[in-house]
Amino acid sequence: MRIHEQHHQRTKNLELIDLIFIDKSTLLFYLIVFFCPFFICAQSENPNAPTPKETEIKTISKCINDYHTGNEKQRKRAILVLGKYNNSSAVQTIINALDDHSALIRQSALVSLSEKPNIPERAKEKIVSLFIDTDIHIQRISTSLITRIARMSRIKLMRAGSKNRFFHFDQKHRDILNKCLVSGDYTVRKNIILHAHYFYKLLDKNILIDCLDTTEDELRLLIIQKCKYIIGKQKLLDYLEKNISSEKSSAILLEYIKLLSSYKGKNNTEVFLKWCNYPDSKVRYEAIKGIILSGSQKAIPFIEKYVLGNNPLQEKLNLIRYSAYLHSVAIKMLERLLENDNLAIKNEVLQKLVQLKGPSNCKDMLIELLKSEISKIRKTAMRYLRNCRNIDWEKIIPEISQSQYPDIRYFSIENIHKLHKGRQTELLLNLLIDDNVDVKTYALRTILSKKIDNWQQILKQSIMSADIDMQKTAMPYIRYMPKNEQLEIYRYLDPVRKDF
Repeated sequence: MRIHEQHHQRTKNLELIDLIFIDKSTLLFYLIVFFCPFFICAQSENPNAPTPKETEIKTISKCINDYHTGNEKQRKRAILVLGKYNNSSAVQTIINALDDHSALIRQSALVSLSEKPNIPERAKEKIVSLFIDTDIHIQRISTSLITRIARMSRIKLMRAGSKNRFFHFDQKHRDILNKCLVSGDYTVRKNIILHAHYFYKLLDKNILIDCLDTTEDELRLLIIQKCKYIIGKQKLLDYLEKNISSEKSSAILLEYIKLLSSYKGKNNTEVFLKWCNYPDSKVRYEAIKGIILSGSQKAIPFIEKYVLGNNPLQEKLNLIRYSAYLHSVAIKMLERLLENDNLAIKNEVLQKLVQLKGPSNCKDMLIELLKSEISKIRKTAMRYLRNCRNIDWEKIIPEISQSQYPDIRYFSIENIHKLHKGRQTELLLNLLIDDNVDVKTYALRTILSKKIDNWQQILKQSIMSADIDMQKTAMPYIRYMPKNEQLEIYRYLDPVRKDF
């Protein structure tokens, strides 16, 4: 009786604990139900509370008033707040502020406009005029907005059609843009050169050439990359050739060699040879590439030296690919490089050799590479051997069917149809007991699909064997057997069922 009372008391305690420690979702529900009437009452007590729209209009009106009547700090704050709204009066006030006498206000107006998804069309002309503002910070911000200025809004783009995709920089902007090119500030000059494609007809070629003499390496590099079509390739090359001997920047030198390689072509082999031993690997790579594309045999020792040296792998592979332009001259070099330990290089060299000599002329080398320890090399050799002619398959297939590599034994089954029937049967029967699942199941499929001698007996043995993989492979071929043989197999598979 006492034990029963103790149990009853323990149950009561547990129920009390469950009531106290309720889960979070239940507690939240009770809180909402309890406090909801208070919120409703508070709302009903103040029916005249302003709507969000009314609050916005009131804020905009106060900011506009502060802009016209406040001190400089208040005016700056007012312009920055107005930038958060898309109201037409707010936008117009910001645009008007671009002409303000205070540099701080003009700068704030630019910042507000930059935060908008689309800069208004009527503001763009004023922003362009600020490219040469007296305040350097305004110049930097305004020139950084070139992409935003040049891009039309979607509505205007639809009206203008596909031909007029950008804000039109014309002759009236020429002086502004060229003054920016000779600005004392690096950022302003950089912004103009980075976006030169928007106004390439307006920039002065001579000023750009002068900038190559006077500006920093990064900016000179940008001029060569972005403005080569504005200056003209020939004019740019003439300038670089005069100064290239004293050039210290490897990036500038690299662009010069690229330009030379793409423009002048075959007459520059001697120029490229000067740079084949340059310390920077990228410069050496471009110089060697230039010699190869010019068709000169002088590239051979440099290619070999570059591939065997401590240089980026991708550039080595590219030079091996480009060596195909040298045709038969490159064959001996590629044969030497085939002994390289690097897998990627060895595979690339093998492909180029076969491409240059032809698969049939490389058959002995390809057959030998089937013994390679590297699977990728074996795969490449197999791919090219399939297209070879005049190969003695009667001799090769029996050898490779006993290879230690499963992929080579599999390859022997793929080409087993090239043997006479008696030899096919002998090799396939040997491969039925292979250690590799893929090889033995492929051998079984080949026997059953070709219906080689005793295939019915082999099918029965496969189904009745303990090997599940062989059973699964053999099952689809039961339907090709005589009816009585089929019934015998089905009874073996399901001895309980009697309605076959």
